[in-house]
Formats: sequence, structure tokens, C-alpha cells
Amino acid sequence: MKEHRDIYESRENGDSPKGPPQSVDPGLGELKRRAWLTTAVLAVFMLLLLSGAVWLIREQEKKLRREEVPAGSDATTMPPVPLPVASDLGQAAPAQPAIPESALPDVLEPPSPPTAGAGAPALTAEQSAQAMTELRAAQDYLKARDLDRAEEHTKRALEIWPEWNSALRLLGLVYTQRGQFEQAITILEQAVAQNPLSVEGVNSLATAYMQKGWMGRAEELLQKAEVMNPEYWPAHLNLGLLYLLKKQYGTAADYLESAIEYVPNDVGPRNNLGVALMRLGRFEEARRHFQTIIEQRAATPAPYFNIAISFVLERDFEKAMEWIRRGAEHCTPMTAQNWLADDAFNPLRNYAPFQAIMSSFSPALPAPPVP
Repeated sequence: MKEHRDIYESRENGDSPKGPPQSVDPGLGELKRRAWLTTAVLAVFMLLLLSGAVWLIREQEKKLRREEVPAGSDATTMPPVPLPVASDLGQAAPAQPAIPESALPDVLEPPSPPTAGAGAPALTAEQSAQAMTELRAAQDYLKARDLDRAEEHTKRALEIWPEWNSALRLLGLVYTQRGQFEQAITILEQAVAQNPLSVEGVNSLATAYMQKGWMGRAEELLQKAEVMNPEYWPAHLNLGLLYLLKKQYGTAADYLESAIEYVPNDVGPRNNLGVALMRLGRFEEARRHFQTIIEQRAATPAPYFNIAISFVLERDFEKAMEWIRRGAEHCTPMTAQNWLADDAFNPLRNYAPFQAIMSSFSPALPAPPVP
């Protein structure tokens, strides 16, 4: 029998192989190749299995997160940030920057007596009058933006009659204006469930949904409000803002044009209409609306900067600079810097007059005194 020896047996000692090289069994090489291939396939399979497990875990996490968002919500694409928002062409004022007087019911219906079997005693004339007094006070405080007192008086009215729909709606508006959107939604959903035909309640709930970024639900409710009362301008205003945020500028312009027919002196919807028209390339129309705002409130900087943006989009940098300077006269240097940080002014970044005015907003600090 031939002796099989390792041909590299004495290489460590510097010796050369002894005797001629021995042939390797081809069957053994094939077995090694198969073993290596099996190991590689198994490794790949394990990696795929691990990747699949990670993917499944992530999908379950996404599913759980989706389940936390109400159906019809666009919160995955519209992060829940408080309004007002700034569009890419200047600031778009919110639907209700302060609650417009017309948006509140002019006549508050008195609290109704409980139905038979409701388990609560009927209100006396004195109690009903007291509830009305409290809610009228709450309404006045809300118009004056004194939210704490508005909440206080609304809750007093609800202590007298907890199911009073007007009081529930007013409390929901207080929470919305304060930024307590979850509480607002809870209260307003209760109010709408009690009285689904109240266009004020439907619009107020839609406004709270918009503040949370739930645009799908807000749009559905606002369209319902429009059907309920085609003349109810706050729904038009909110639909205009909603479509402006969704970048459906033509639809936004239609609703905002309708809204300003009812509130021609309200700066918010007219500013938003100008922004929508700019996005549609209708610059002259947009500038006319901004000019109207200047005529109404000359000290408001927004229309000046928005007119400047319209000229930037038309590549008329000289006129843009003229309106930037005019806008800067009506705000602090920091506010002007915030406006000019907008991406819409990017074409001016290397323009010498623009650089000069930006430098003027941040003058060099004086040198420290010499000791």
C-alpha cells in the first residue's frame, strides 16, 4: 500500500517537499466544493430569514402606528403642526387666525329642557337666564382672545346644563385656539354627535382636524358643511386653506374668492388667495390682492414681501428689491430676516443689492472697549 503523506509536511522547517507531488483525489475535491456550496446557501438563507423577520417587525410597527391615526387621516403625509403655516411662496394665514366675529353664532339658542326620562330636572327660568349670561360672557372673552376667562364662563354654563350644544361648541373653539386639539376634538365630536345639522359645529370640528393634520376627515366635514349651508363663508375659507396646503391651487383660489366676498376686509383669506394665484402664475391678480391688504393695513409686512416674491418669480429682481425694502420698513430686522430666509428668495442670494440689505440686518458688533 502506498503511503499518503502531506506534500507540505516539512515546509515549516524550510525543507523542500520530498519526492514527486502526489495527485489529489478528485472525489474529495468535489465533496469539499459541495460542502462549501451548501454552507454558502445556508448562510444566504439565514440572512434572508433574518431580513424577513426584521421587515415583518417593522411592518407590524407601521401597522400599529397607522392604527393610532383615525381613518381618513393624512397625518402620515401631513405632520400635525399647528396652523398658521408658511407656504413656499410666503405666509398663508390660518383659517381662523383669531376667531372672526361672523364665525360665532350671532344668536345663542337657550339651553333646552331635558327630554323625558333623561334623569335631570328641567331648568328653571332663572337657571336658563344664568346659563345664557355665562355663555354670552364666554363669547365676548373668546372674541377678545382671553381664552382662560372664556373657558371659565363656558364651563359655568355647562355646569348648569351639561348637554348644551352651544356651550360645547364654544368650549371646543376655546381649546382649538389654545392649541389643545385633542380636547377640542373630543368636545366637538360630542357636539356634532348631538346635533349633526349644526354647520358651526361641523366647521369647528373640521378646523380642529386640520390643526391635527387630519386633512382627509377635515375635507369630508367641510364639504358636508358646504352642502348644509352654501352661504356659510367659514367653510369656504377653510376649504380654501385646506386645498392651498394640499397644493391644489386652482380649487383653493375658487373657494378663497368665494370667502372674500363675505369678508372683504379679512386679511387672512385675501392673503391666501394671493398666494394661490401666485402659484398659478397669475401674478398681476395676486399683486392686486396684496395691494388691497396694504390699503387696508399698511403696517402689515406680509403683502410687501409677497409682492416681492411675485417679482422674483418673474425674474424682475430690481422691483423685488424695491418691495423688500418697503416691507422691511414695517417689521423688525429679525422678522425681515425670517421672511428673506424663505426659499422663494433663493434666486437673489448672489444678487449684490440683496446681500447688502441682508448685511444691514446684521451689522457687525462693536469692538470691545480697550482696557
